[in-house]
Amino acid sequence: MNNNLWLKNITTTLAFNRHRTLFVIRGDADYHKTWLDLIFNHYIKLDSDIKTLEVVNEINSSLFKQVLKNKLPQMLGEEVDLVIFHSKYGLSPNNLAQASGMVKAGGMCIILLDNDWLSTPNLAMKKYLSYPLNLDEGLNGHRLFLNKKLLQNAINIQQGKKLPEVYFSEIKKESIAISLNRLTPTSEQLTVINAINSVGFGHRNRPLLLTADRGRGKSSALGFAAIELLKAGKKHIAITASRPSQVVQLLKQAFEYAEDISDITLLEKMPGGGRFKVLDSSKNIEEIARIQFYAVDELVQMKKQFDVLLVDEAAQLPLSLLEKLANTYSRVVFTSTETGYEGSGMGFKLLFSKILAKFSYKKLKLIEPIRWDRNDPLEKAINKCLLLDEAKIADEMVALKKVERKHLSYKKVYLNELIEQPDLIEQIFSLLTNAHYQTSPDSLMQLLEDPNLILWVAFEEYYPVGVLIAFKEGGIDNVQVEKRYQGHLVAQLLKRQCLDLFWLNHQSYRINRIAVQVDLQGKGIGTTLVNHFISSVQKNSALDYVSVSFSARERLISFWKKQGFIPAYLGIKKDKSSATHSLIMLYGLNEMVQKKVEHVTSQYSAQFSYLLQSTFKALDYRVVLTVLESLSYDDFKFPTAYLKEQEFETVSYSLLKWSLANPSKIDDFSEGLKEIWVKKILQNYSWVELVKKHGKVSRKQVETEFRYLLMTFIM
Repeated sequence: MNNNLWLKNITTTLAFNRHRTLFVIRGDADYHKTWLDLIFNHYIKLDSDIKTLEVVNEINSSLFKQVLKNKLPQMLGEEVDLVIFHSKYGLSPNNLAQASGMVKAGGMCIILLDNDWLSTPNLAMKKYLSYPLNLDEGLNGHRLFLNKKLLQNAINIQQGKKLPEVYFSEIKKESIAISLNRLTPTSEQLTVINAINSVGFGHRNRPLLLTADRGRGKSSALGFAAIELLKAGKKHIAITASRPSQVVQLLKQAFEYAEDISDITLLEKMPGGGRFKVLDSSKNIEEIARIQFYAVDELVQMKKQFDVLLVDEAAQLPLSLLEKLANTYSRVVFTSTETGYEGSGMGFKLLFSKILAKFSYKKLKLIEPIRWDRNDPLEKAINKCLLLDEAKIADEMVALKKVERKHLSYKKVYLNELIEQPDLIEQIFSLLTNAHYQTSPDSLMQLLEDPNLILWVAFEEYYPVGVLIAFKEGGIDNVQVEKRYQGHLVAQLLKRQCLDLFWLNHQSYRINRIAVQVDLQGKGIGTTLVNHFISSVQKNSALDYVSVSFSARERLISFWKKQGFIPAYLGIKKDKSSATHSLIMLYGLNEMVQKKVEHVTSQYSAQFSYLLQSTFKALDYRVVLTVLESLSYDDFKFPTAYLKEQEFETVSYSLLKWSLANPSKIDDFSEGLKEIWVKKILQNYSWVELVKKHGKVSRKQVETEFRYLLMTFIM
């Protein structure tokens, strides 16, 4: 069979079944060009308006439309017939997962592999390697792993070899026919529309969590539901996401759906929304309604109630902000793509479900694909190659729960050993995906290719139930003061804050991640992993300290404090991924460094207390107390005259000094008093702000409650 006929059989089958495929071409540049020309010419005969996309490092002249790798996420929601990757530009698992969801039914995701790609450094690793490592020093574990997966799950053609026989699973006619009319909701989408309608018109504070894999029509369902809400009498539907471009498809579907139904007319499209004229047939009057995008930060600040708030791609927003939205807005729908192509997946769903647990919330999941048919070869191949098959993860977790708990063992796993154990790779990555919502496909690449990474694993028999990942930092001689050293996150920050080259000169490890199987969390596995890790690195005289940087939350701070770590610095700016300040805590591995760590903490104590009244004025009161409990302040006697009606302004400084020295006593206050005390005494909120925020009648009432309750603790 010649190449043209062989390719025609494949594309015809794909078109008939409304399927897509992963197509891998292995060979030299001429071989790649020959096949790309053949594929392109074949598709253009089928549709002259063919859309192609080549993912590159830099834009150059090409037959295909090109997009820079870092710009690809901004195009999510668009559709193409062909998407092309080339190993010479580096293969990023994140990009592969992102782009595969853009391929239309009948299309292909094409990967061009040079003959020497397994021995050529992967350019996608460049941003993950710490100074002074270069690409040649990276391991090739992920390339070997990915190559094996591609051979098993994709259509592979090899220069100089016979074309493979390609078999597609037979498709029964009834499974093909999900309506091709995008403006006709499917039965699943109708269920979603009805559920969103219940959010809009039912009891308040009963949010909906809608999840789906890509291609299931989630954005369309939201667009349809928004219009149906307006038809039913709602006037203002708010939508939000991590960036405005993510809701373009939702708005497009809403506008097109409105054109296709009666009683509603699109008056004008606006940036991030639209205005509509809606006929109220019962009153025979026309009213104006709108759908509008708002940035999530704006929503948190304005706290204005909308008829319904739709939060799209919630997994890409910090959990802390999602919690604020859930607590602030009484009618809200959260949606998320389950496949973890940008750091979401099952871990996000589990964590966010805990946040929503205090509400009577409802969960829905779209199952049936709409943009392609079920059993799609490309979706299956990408899920297998990038370990995004969450059904497999869930099955393994259920199976493990049925096993009687065995003795746990803890072991340092060397990367060269891990590369030889593909089953263990999959199990560890499944654990990371299941237990840590910021795990992305690129995380697996870094795990298997970064020589600076150290891995400790907790095993139940032979199955991993806990993972600790750390990266080597520091050890840099002749530090240039103004230079930024990639990968040395904590060491470089401490150098800048303390103006001390010690932190970059001396070697350390930064613990990057601890993940424990969800049903085993809280049983000491994380603590034991840290203990084993600390014991192992203390044996290396070249290492001086261990650091950790994480979102400053009460539970996490308490955990690291129990491990012997002490605070050294709280980030001034909030972290984009968590919307919280990042806290750095340190552990000295020898007496000399431990004293240096304690000196840094002592210096920071005064600075932290000062910043509480400015930079950290909005810091959560529980976090304030937890950090203070880990810092050191001089003892100070409580000004008892305040309890005898002495004016606050005459003792406010004394109250501040006492509070800094006694955070554990404040922590024993009732929750309401504790919050007011921290905000007034430590963060210097005005009496007007406190009275208004906490529903008090006056300052006098607040102070009376202060004095009455303080009697219990102080006298």
